[in-house]
Amino acid sequence: MRIAAMEGSVGAACCSRIASNPSQLKTQYYLEQLIRYIHLNPVRAGVCSAMRQLDRYPWTGHRGIVGNDSRGFQELKQVLRRFGKTAEVTREKYR
Repeated sequence: MRIAAMEGSVGAACCSRIASNPSQLKTQYYLEQLIRYIHLNPVRAGVCSAMRQLDRYPWTGHRGIVGNDSRGFQELKQVLRRFGKTAEVTREKYR
């Protein structure tokens, strides 16, 4: 995924770091919201009735983010580091 079109930056979205530049912080916030939207959407859409059901739902990356599944194609470290430094903090902020 490239974010060059957004904010005029270059590089992979999953590899950017937080910087003191306000436009990059805006991008960081946007990416966090986008990650939440994509992975938590089955609850909002009514496909899963609650977060507990989503924790076991096989058709989203949410299971990997909360530590219930490990898939080779999912860059969990890149996603999780956006929310915190430890697994507990990260998963709490993600939800």
